[in-house]
Amino acid sequence: MPGRRLRWAPVLLAALLTAWAAPAHAATNSAKRAQAFAKLPDWSGIWLSDSIDEDAGGNLNNDPIKFRRPPPYNAEWEAAWQKRKEELKTKQTRGCLIDFPITMESPQPFKLIVTPEETVYLSGDGMWRQIFTDGRPHPPKDKLWPTVTGHSIGHWEGQTLVVDTVARSPGYARFIESVAFSDQARFHERIRMTGKDSMEDQMTIEDPVAFTRPWVLTLGYKRVTFLDRLDPYYCELDERIDFDKDGKMVIKKPAEPASH
Repeated sequence: MPGRRLRWAPVLLAALLTAWAAPAHAATNSAKRAQAFAKLPDWSGIWLSDSIDEDAGGNLNNDPIKFRRPPPYNAEWEAAWQKRKEELKTKQTRGCLIDFPITMESPQPFKLIVTPEETVYLSGDGMWRQIFTDGRPHPPKDKLWPTVTGHSIGHWEGQTLVVDTVARSPGYARFIESVAFSDQARFHERIRMTGKDSMEDQMTIEDPVAFTRPWVLTLGYKRVTFLDRLDPYYCELDERIDFDKDGKMVIKKPAEPASH
């Protein structure tokens, strides 16, 4: 009989797990969660930064890019940044992944997946962010390690997503002008719709080590209709993307098809 009890043990365990999981699954699809979904804004579709504007020649117009503007560095960090900018003028650079916060002004299209528990940012270059809105705090310091996107938590104030991000990897961000942040940098965002197909991210960056004051930027986005999906982008394989000696991105025209 002991053997029979052992044979039935996995079946009983599976039944108990199923009975335990059923209420959780039902709660996930409860009327309360459906109501929470109904309160969320419609951020569906494909979005592009309104700082990125291609002229007739195919060059990206960098003048409106907010992250090219001088950060409010203190004297020590300003000197290091200026030195870095000069170095970049004499070398070719290629930005395949664009770190946070620069990814929020990336030339790549992106999607936002909004649920009551989290909002996920997915960029065409493969960069992504998770913004948890389920009420969790940031992890304690012994369980919080720096990453290129940091750790983001948020909450909704009406139709505005309020985000707090910490633990962004210190140092230079890949792409635009190579702005740098210390390990004490903290990022506050207020993301909201400003029109039927327009959105803004009011970002305030605090860095007591590098800045003399908070850096405030307003990033704008437009929902586009000429794209209906995100395609994987590998800049190592896409020879249409290049950079000139000043670090300016250049989009080459596609090669003419060979005639037969």
